[in-house]
Amino acid sequence: MTERTVSEKLNYQSTEKQSSYGIRNVDFTWKLNRSTDNKRATLRDINFEISGKGLIGVCGKVGSGKTTLLHVILEELICDRGEINVPEKKSYCCQETWLQHETIRNNILFGESFDSIKYKKVLHACCLEKDLSIWSHGDQTLVGERGVMLSGGQKARVGLARAIYRNADIYILDDPISALDKNVARLIMERCILSYLKEKVVILATHQIQFLREADIIYKIEDGTCTRIPKSIVDSLQFEEKHNEPMNIDNEQTYIAEEDVKEGLSGLKTYMDYFKSGSLPLFGFSLLLFLVMFSLKMWFDTIISSFLVKKFDFNTLMALLCLLGAMCMAELARQMLYYLNIAKCSINLHNDMFDKIMRVSNRFFDVSPKGRILNRFSRDLGFVDGTLGGFLEFLILIPGSVVLTLAIAVRNVVYLIIPFSICFVGLFFTVRWVSGISSELRRMECVARTPAYELLDDVLSGLITIRSLDKKRQFIEEFWAKSDVHSQTAYLSYGFNFFGNHLYFCWTGFLQLSTNVGCLAFSHYLDPKVVAVILIYINSLMFPLMYSFRVYCDFDNQMTSVERIKQYTQLEPEEDSNKKYPSLDSNWPNAGSLQLRNMYFKYDINLPYVLKSLNLNVEPGEKIGVVGRTGAGKSSLIAALLRMGEVKGEIIFDGKDLISEVPINTSRSVISVIPQEPTLFSGSYRSNLDPYDMYTDDDLWNCLQRVQLSFKIANLSKQLDSEIIEGGKNLSVGEKQLICLARALLKNSHLIVIDEATANVDNDTDEGIQNILKSHFKSCSMITIAHRLDTIMHCDKILVMESGTAREFGTVEELLANRGLLYNLVNSGSSSL
Repeated sequence: MTERTVSEKLNYQSTEKQSSYGIRNVDFTWKLNRSTDNKRATLRDINFEISGKGLIGVCGKVGSGKTTLLHVILEELICDRGEINVPEKKSYCCQETWLQHETIRNNILFGESFDSIKYKKVLHACCLEKDLSIWSHGDQTLVGERGVMLSGGQKARVGLARAIYRNADIYILDDPISALDKNVARLIMERCILSYLKEKVVILATHQIQFLREADIIYKIEDGTCTRIPKSIVDSLQFEEKHNEPMNIDNEQTYIAEEDVKEGLSGLKTYMDYFKSGSLPLFGFSLLLFLVMFSLKMWFDTIISSFLVKKFDFNTLMALLCLLGAMCMAELARQMLYYLNIAKCSINLHNDMFDKIMRVSNRFFDVSPKGRILNRFSRDLGFVDGTLGGFLEFLILIPGSVVLTLAIAVRNVVYLIIPFSICFVGLFFTVRWVSGISSELRRMECVARTPAYELLDDVLSGLITIRSLDKKRQFIEEFWAKSDVHSQTAYLSYGFNFFGNHLYFCWTGFLQLSTNVGCLAFSHYLDPKVVAVILIYINSLMFPLMYSFRVYCDFDNQMTSVERIKQYTQLEPEEDSNKKYPSLDSNWPNAGSLQLRNMYFKYDINLPYVLKSLNLNVEPGEKIGVVGRTGAGKSSLIAALLRMGEVKGEIIFDGKDLISEVPINTSRSVISVIPQEPTLFSGSYRSNLDPYDMYTDDDLWNCLQRVQLSFKIANLSKQLDSEIIEGGKNLSVGEKQLICLARALLKNSHLIVIDEATANVDNDTDEGIQNILKSHFKSCSMITIAHRLDTIMHCDKILVMESGTAREFGTVEELLANRGLLYNLVNSGSSSL
């Protein structure tokens, strides 16, 4: 998405001394398309004047290039030709708000100095005062990772406050008001854009007519061109005046769970867990082959040493060749079995951890930072896949050879058992002490690494915002600070290991000295061949033995990675895989009837219920609209239907209770959800539409044609196999929403749940989506979570929610006649919720 290299084709001029700003004759083509001719350029011959002050409106259909134009102005994209002359101090508010896991205040300040007067003005301009008064911690409330604890509208207003708190010459706003309800959007337009920023240049990308009317200059992007249009024809553009009150999270604040850190040595259980993840018979057989190989080598060396007292003959040569061949075969078989088992351990640990992560409850991801999870799958698995197996092999070969050699020495000189016993006791306590501290330091180092991973992931997600607000140095220094904390712990660990090596050197030196003295003192009573072999082995293995103690410390340190992986393999799944369910008919579901009976729902066992005693009856093919104020539990209804937390009561879908009679994966697969915030994965259009490869290309193209994306994808070089980058960053928000709708069309479920799916699309696209929902989902039962009243007034029945309960349910006419909550909402002066 970003290309920040120097281009001779483009002359960037960012200086406050320039009196005239703008874009002149600019062409931009995405890198994947630059091999084609200029007619395929995303933006062509763009001329865009930036005046001294005032509001500049930018409009256009979904995918027309509005966000691309803003990124060009931000100098985030390198163009094919043309000249860009923009003010140096810029501030940017993106459409998909990026927030740090910090307090509200720190997200707004974003490294700027705190000015109480200015801060209060910004809060007022962004309509955040009421929200802060509701939260018990005020502006010290944590927003959670990616702002998960805020609604979409709250995130948008915090992001806007961050943008306008910064002193800049130009403010670039990528439709931040699309996530707000009508009244709040109007207030922000008046307080923020038209009042607070009245002396600044503001570029606002939007498709909402009532705000375009306020612009001094209006540009329309269509078919890759940017045209200045007069204000008199704004009404003819037919962009819909749309607002929504985004998804609300019912619990006010979440806390990141403390990482479970053990103390001391990894312990026998961790070792056994590692060996059991592979094959114990394979491991035992590889040890047996090591004993065979070592015995053959001792025999071989004994024969070689016999040449000191007798002559060499042919029979001895043949015996040596046979022994050498047997040793090679035994060693080859040992290594094959050993590394096959090591690979099996790594694969099983990875698969077990991945399986548990995929089946854990959604709450786990709310309280576990992404960096912590990435740490397990990168650094910890890297140790298990890489050096752990080599360390274990070294610890088997060298200490094993020394122990067998010392056993032979004791068998011939029994008095050597005294110094050997002293040495082994001393080594045992030394290794235990050193390894315990070393393992603890290793755990500390692993924990200290996680914040750096978290920050890196955070920065990559908000890179454009960080650069546009000129906070690169702040995040670089923050990364250095977190890296320094990690480095301090790592160097402390390395230094302590070096100290341990000196202790091991003393003990191994004592072992070597006692063996040499004992063998020489009793040399008159020993077979010279045996003495020679013992002395050769002891003297040649002492330094490897000393090194093996350091290897053991490193091995035990890295076993903490196994320990950390095993923690994730023991995560509690959201459903017991051994739970038995009655068999389902092959044609289930076949109608789409839904009944909620005395249903209670909470996000976690330790949290309060957010839905209480909810009862609802949906007939096959019936369209239900759900309305309610912020915090009423509308979005929690979706979570309850998908069993994303603790659910009690009954959810009867076509005669089957989704809680007690249907496996959780099956119950989710029969419901199609079109969310407000679309989710796409790295891969092709094909894999995003049909991840299980269940449908034909004709089915895919048919669905894409219905959502008006077939033309765009057909013009791509690889068509359905063209790439969607991580998070769909090469698509507009509206295009991502259309792909989610195409997925639902392809699935053809009997129950569709929609959470304001048309919030970020233009009028033509919205009209097309509404026609699709009415025609192609005509026979499906549909539940629409409404943030705008006009989107659900055509529904068969309306469910009005308040404080997690169903307060009203019936047709629009019945509820309006009763003059209850729906009547009050309709007559409150707002068309949105």
